[in-house]
Amino acid sequence: MIRGSRWSTRAMLVGGTVVVMLAAASAVFVVPSAAVDPPAPIAAETLTPRSVFPDEITKEVFNEWQPYREHVSKRRIFNDNDPIKQGVYSEVARQSKSYAAKAVLVVAPRK
Repeated sequence: MIRGSRWSTRAMLVGGTVVVMLAAASAVFVVPSAAVDPPAPIAAETLTPRSVFPDEITKEVFNEWQPYREHVSKRRIFNDNDPIKQGVYSEVARQSKSYAAKAVLVVAPRK
């Protein structure tokens, strides 16, 4: 037990606590400086501007949604006769009043 007045005992406890806190703070700021350099950022590259949905979904969109409804009679390209095979193909399932989609990315090899 520490001898002396209550004030000096309290001052020593506060001082000891401050020293311990400073030591802990310095340890926290020293450890990250020993870390390995972060990896280089991943380069983002647009692979395709197209999303391809099953024909039954596309037909529904063209029949029911504006502004696509205005172009339903002009539509001539469907998945089976699409000359551009590269795109993000979606597997779509109806879920009550909405849809769930899984995307499959198809990319042509670089030449």
